[in-house]
Amino acid sequence: MSMPSEQAAKLVHARFSDGQSARSWSCQLLLGSGGLEIDRGDGSDALIWPYSALATHTAVSRGAGEAIIEWHEMPGAQVHVRDAAFIERLVRIAPQLSAGGMRRRWLMPLLAVMGIILGAIALAWHLDIKPARAIAGLLPDSMRLTLGRSVVSQFASKGRACIAPDGQRALDALKTRLLRDVPDADLYTITVADIPINNAFAAPGGQMVITKRLIQSAKTPDEVAGILAHEIGHGIERHPEAGLIRVMGLSFIIELISGGSTGGLSSLGLIFLQTSYVRQDEASADQQALRLLRQAKISQNGFADFFARHAKKRCKPGDTKCTAPDKQKNGGGTAFDLLRTHPYPKDRLKVIRGTASYTSTPALTTEQWRELRKICNKKQART
Repeated sequence: MSMPSEQAAKLVHARFSDGQSARSWSCQLLLGSGGLEIDRGDGSDALIWPYSALATHTAVSRGAGEAIIEWHEMPGAQVHVRDAAFIERLVRIAPQLSAGGMRRRWLMPLLAVMGIILGAIALAWHLDIKPARAIAGLLPDSMRLTLGRSVVSQFASKGRACIAPDGQRALDALKTRLLRDVPDADLYTITVADIPINNAFAAPGGQMVITKRLIQSAKTPDEVAGILAHEIGHGIERHPEAGLIRVMGLSFIIELISGGSTGGLSSLGLIFLQTSYVRQDEASADQQALRLLRQAKISQNGFADFFARHAKKRCKPGDTKCTAPDKQKNGGGTAFDLLRTHPYPKDRLKVIRGTASYTSTPALTTEQWRELRKICNKKQART
């Protein structure tokens, strides 16, 4: 900190308010050796506010003709000075009052957040914890919802979101049944999209998309319930968030935390369709799905039947991983079908088929199932 010069020691007139009343008093300011000296002219000792502790709500711009200065040790007290030369000298001594100084002060909490995240990564590596999963657990719900809704909007915009009322009521009934014992169940949403792929996937923040083609390819409502339970399982385990961090990198997440540009959100939909889950993620999501189905008293056989039927069409003999071919036969769909984004069906089927049976009832009534299959008869208006 530079010491004030003799020229800087010149007294200037200002207004002082103590924060205790609505009044303000004329005062004189001096850039003293120990801080900003405030002479209130009432015979009392001058107040001395340390330069390093001075603050302002509005950054003092270069060449400013007025400024309001505060000190946290006197809450509510303010000095209102209108002297450009004096203000310029004051900012040189107390640079935190400038726009650049205030930005640096605002940056400290962000650096602290970054330090926490980086520390979590280091700890995760040390404890052999998957870093992406560890970071995903630190993301606040508000950020997860922002990411998830951005993904969903890319598939359900421009008239592609299916909203036939009776079909929506059937879907809501199924969702309520599956989410009965899930924490923060109100965060989860399921959107049906009329897009030319046979898929369902979970986006961050409990947001899910299931396509019209997948619903049409299901033979029973229990099959749809099994797929949705599996996607809810991914959401519970925060696999979508972890996958996003693995693909986009930590810098993208830090940019979101700092309120920077979210231009990268525009590509998230394609990223989610192109990214397959690892074997451990699929296994844990399946375990969650089996637990949800049991609690909802919906048979797990529909879940197994759906994968078995599609695996039989797609998998070559001896192929234990079994990802989808590049193009579906008969000209249907694209490479981004359910077996591309949900690999290892043969291994998973063994686990699902081996689950003990229990008393169950159909996921939907016959009427509800009929209406769910017609949910795309009405779509959200194009935007």
